[in-house]
Amino acid sequence: PTGGPTAGPTSDPTAGPTPGPTKSPSEAPTPRPTPHPTPRPTPRPTPRPAPYCGDSVCDWNEDPPSCRSDCAVTILRTSREARSLSNGVMFKVRAKEDLTVFALDIVDRHRGRNPNRCQVYTRPGDYVGLENDPRNWQPLFDDVVRILDGERFVLATDPPVPMSAWSVRSFYVWCAEGFYYAWASAEGFVFEADGSLEVYTGKSQAGGNGMFSGWIRYYS
Repeated sequence: PTGGPTAGPTSDPTAGPTPGPTKSPSEAPTPRPTPHPTPRPTPRPTPRPAPYCGDSVCDWNEDPPSCRSDCAVTILRTSREARSLSNGVMFKVRAKEDLTVFALDIVDRHRGRNPNRCQVYTRPGDYVGLENDPRNWQPLFDDVVRILDGERFVLATDPPVPMSAWSVRSFYVWCAEGFYYAWASAEGFVFEADGSLEVYTGKSQAGGNGMFSGWIRYYS
């Protein structure tokens, strides 16, 4: 008989260990995404209030009749030595702040013979070299003065003359029968001033230098 199979025991499988991971996990935390800052809203400028009467500023559209609280009137008296007579005086002024000249007062020498016709002219800047050129002068006043000798008369400018701070403006006052002025030893120096306006010596039509002897009315 054929021999039976050898009943040998089947060998147990070898239990090998599970291999570890090839890389160790990183211990550093995963960086969080950087949050973008919320932009701050741009502040809008506060609008300036529109000019109005009572804001303590004499605006371009205001004058003493329309807003006396804002537009203060000043009357600057110039030379008090008005002993000479002339038909015309040319002079300049300089503003120290924004202001508006609206009248010039003279002392008339009219003696009753004829009505005294007076005229006022102005130009920006100095008058030197432009004394006899009518194209460079703006008329402000032209009327007949009917007062007695030595009386004061207001030559109201039409239109009023605005001046910016530190600007210079020239004036020429002429009267057919003449008016009083003061003689000056030199031309072009300050002989009267206040906190807002300087008045310079000028020229007299009578010949030589002269000071405008009167009053300058302005508001600021």
